[in-house]
Amino acid sequence: MLSVGAPTGVTAVRGGRSGVVHFRNRRRDRGSPRCVVTSAQKQKFGSFDAMLSNPATPYVLVDFYATWCGPCKLMADQLAAISPQFKDRVTFVKIDSDKYPKLAAKHNVQGLPTVILFKDAVAIGRLEGVMPTPGHLAQKLEQEIAKRS
Repeated sequence: MLSVGAPTGVTAVRGGRSGVVHFRNRRRDRGSPRCVVTSAQKQKFGSFDAMLSNPATPYVLVDFYATWCGPCKLMADQLAAISPQFKDRVTFVKIDSDKYPKLAAKHNVQGLPTVILFKDAVAIGRLEGVMPTPGHLAQKLEQEIAKRS
């Protein structure tokens, strides 16, 4: 699904306090991503494709963001707020689009934040921009999951 140049060494988490994964470069010269999460169960994958193909939950929600993006920070707070209610159904992943531009381009990310919901490694829904409240975001996510159940 992804082209060459997609991040390797991908780590995903399920559960935990926020249940949100952050990918950051461990060493800029190597480009190896690392996951920075507290109180979470980690799973190592060789690539983004592998993570989507073998998730810990039926769905994977990927949030493409940038550190300089104000709305992205609001989205991060909203994702952290709703992740406990989806902990057994959705793995939450955050990818910095500035550090992984090829991955963002592959998924046609043109505005930030962009959230893409995957099931069986296929994108089944997307949301661009931030929602007014965490409740609105949870409702949209529930609707997308209900369509596929």
